[in-house]
Amino acid sequence: MYIGKDTETEQTKLITNGVFLVQFFNTGFLLLLVNANLSEQSTVLGFIFSGGMPDFNSDWFSQIGNTLISAMMFNIYWPIIEFFCFFGMRLGFRLLDRKFTCNVKSTKKTTIQQYVEIYSGPVYFIHYKYSSILNITFVTLMYGIGLPVLFPVAAIAILVLFIVERCMIYYSYRQPPLYDEKLSNSTLNILCYAPLLMLAFGFWMISNHQLMDNDLSPITLSSDNMSTGHRWTSAFLGEGYKGPHMPLLIMFWALLLVVIFRGTIYNCLYYITPKFLRLRELELDEDIENYYRCLDDHDRNWSVKEEEYARNNLGLKILLNETLDKMKNTGKSRKTI
Repeated sequence: MYIGKDTETEQTKLITNGVFLVQFFNTGFLLLLVNANLSEQSTVLGFIFSGGMPDFNSDWFSQIGNTLISAMMFNIYWPIIEFFCFFGMRLGFRLLDRKFTCNVKSTKKTTIQQYVEIYSGPVYFIHYKYSSILNITFVTLMYGIGLPVLFPVAAIAILVLFIVERCMIYYSYRQPPLYDEKLSNSTLNILCYAPLLMLAFGFWMISNHQLMDNDLSPITLSSDNMSTGHRWTSAFLGEGYKGPHMPLLIMFWALLLVVIFRGTIYNCLYYITPKFLRLRELELDEDIENYYRCLDDHDRNWSVKEEEYARNNLGLKILLNETLDKMKNTGKSRKTI
């Protein structure tokens, strides 16, 4: 399917971002929005979101909070379950192929490709690993101030993922393609926004009168939603800068400016102290000649003989005529690949 990307890294980055957004919305926002009641914040939003929880109150922590913790704990044991399940499947298919004997040369496959496919490890999908790490980080920072148990849960989940994937790369996965630094840099850029969520949601939780001050409004019926007196406009008014939530709000605005104008800030700092902030690109000059002169005798003879065999016996061309001539006639350099 055509997706408009020229390199494997660009395609993988697109998949990583898409999978992360879906996972994060499903884990971090779906339950929050379905149960939210925003009638106090806006008439329009109250019409759309008319659930039973107007704020982070005791009902939210006992129901939605417990569900979030359970979902995050799933990230601890899922990599282990996945490893044993797929390892059992691969082992079962291999035993079935060789009729439950120990002789690996006994096989039902009729082509080399089929044999290699069943005895090779799984493909390493790095984008799903990156998206899982992003999802764990964002959900943890988003609700961590109100649910601090998420921090050790996230640490254990990432540690388990690291150990399992490390072992799988060494002993199970096929050799992954050579990715450049763009995917890692893209993931780090996305992670810059996670602290903003922590500060924003932390400010909202700590400034909640029901949660911190036990300031409860009376209700007539048990089905009525309790008035919270907690509105988003407080972030722009003086009341937002009074109380224990003030540092979080100030840090949020400061970090937001840094994230938005980080390019300009970096250029200014580089202009002042270039030696300490500038990471210069390393220019490697290996002093080697062109490809054909750098081939050693083994690789050169292998390519020539393979091309001659394909042309004489199969009627196929692997190399262009000019490429074959260069393979045969170009002299060898003193430095070979």
